[in-house]
Amino acid sequence: MGSPPNGDVVLCPATRRVPPSQLTITRNTSNALSPYPDCLQVAHINSRSLLWHIDEARRIFTPLPTHAFLISESWLKPNLSSMLVSLSGYKVLRNDRINKGVGGGGVALYVRDNIKHRILSSSPSEYAGKLEFIITELTIPPNKVLLAVVYRPFTSTAIFFFLGDFNINLLSNTNEANKLLTTLSDFKNIDTDKLNSDAALTPWHEINVIDILEEKISRFSQMITDLYSRTVPLITREVTKPPAPWLTNYIVQLMIKRDNAYSR
Repeated sequence: MGSPPNGDVVLCPATRRVPPSQLTITRNTSNALSPYPDCLQVAHINSRSLLWHIDEARRIFTPLPTHAFLISESWLKPNLSSMLVSLSGYKVLRNDRINKGVGGGGVALYVRDNIKHRILSSSPSEYAGKLEFIITELTIPPNKVLLAVVYRPFTSTAIFFFLGDFNINLLSNTNEANKLLTTLSDFKNIDTDKLNSDAALTPWHEINVIDILEEKISRFSQMITDLYSRTVPLITREVTKPPAPWLTNYIVQLMIKRDNAYSR
């Protein structure tokens, strides 16, 4: 992985969220990140078996200027060497489930090896249906960055809050507040013709020869996501205000019914 100009990494107010790892979106993701070559680039993927998808991750992230990327549902076990999921230029931090007979879960975090870092906290490795996480501190002089990856199992009943004074007013018109960006999939402009043609060429029969149910689900999900990544364009939008706390799902549904009534 190449470093930014002069080897420096700077923090920028723009925040980018890279979609899940897909071979076919590497170019789009690279283009989305290219206006910010000197900024800290962080990505997250839900891998549903990092070992199963490590070749894809290597092909995708090697060309990208990513300084750290976070993995949920790594599905790794302590007896698997980190060399099996290594990426050139990165150090991998892991928090695996150690329970025998309990699959899934686990989190990992890749940090570029020229960035000083330390683990501040991590969840117990014994699976107990609770949050699984790694919290790290990256040192990027003169700043320190708090970076965390979290996985909440379906069986978890955990309710969690992040409270504090971040000294950022998203309601203000300052540049710092207005440069919060997010990259999303634009399903309104999906290429339906290409979706249908690619779906017809997808080797769905491969699922039938897989014996393990979790692997069947993982392979099927990967095929579906691959189809979407080839046919759904990406859009970047600026987040200027937090969602209104009073705008509940019930009110949203009422608003939809109102709009439908007006359109009749």
